[in-house]
Amino acid sequence: PLDGLIALYVITAVGFLVTKNEVVAAREMEYKLSFLLFPLLVVCLPPLDKALLNRLLWVFTAGCLTFLVAAVSFGIYRTIRTGDSGYLAYEDLSVFLHPTYMAMYQGVALFHLMQCHQRGEGLAGRAMLQRLAMAAVVVCIAMLASKAGLLSATRVCVFFALSHIRNGSGRSLAWLTSGAMVALLLIS
Repeated sequence: PLDGLIALYVITAVGFLVTKNEVVAAREMEYKLSFLLFPLLVVCLPPLDKALLNRLLWVFTAGCLTFLVAAVSFGIYRTIRTGDSGYLAYEDLSVFLHPTYMAMYQGVALFHLMQCHQRGEGLAGRAMLQRLAMAAVVVCIAMLASKAGLLSATRVCVFFALSHIRNGSGRSLAWLTSGAMVALLLIS
């Protein structure tokens, strides 16, 4: 996988060598610099143990939830101030990030929340708080109206249901939770 990220960056760089719009090419190469940095970090860092990896995932998820609250709050504030509900959707909602990236990050947070829910690890030890966080993430992804985000969230919900069924834990709970999440996506 790391070789693939490096190869993708090199292929993109070669493609941009023949472009006439050098400003756009330079900006795109800067955006895709993480394709090079991530493999370097993986090689340079010591191996992660499960406890550290779990803490990193919780920090990432907490950051996504914090950004979700901040972005939606700011969108509500601007909507009330201007009367324009457009501040609660797509680019105006995502504030500093591209909506697709924000939706994908929220999708990863949703996956982590659902995975922890399945293992019985609730947010602050509270399963209801975890379910509310999962629902908030799904609604936020739907508000962003990013096709990639909607697809990733739907995939996470279906994966969660199938995983629950495979583990033998309550089929009805798995389908009910996943169905509710997909319904939220479709309704929003």
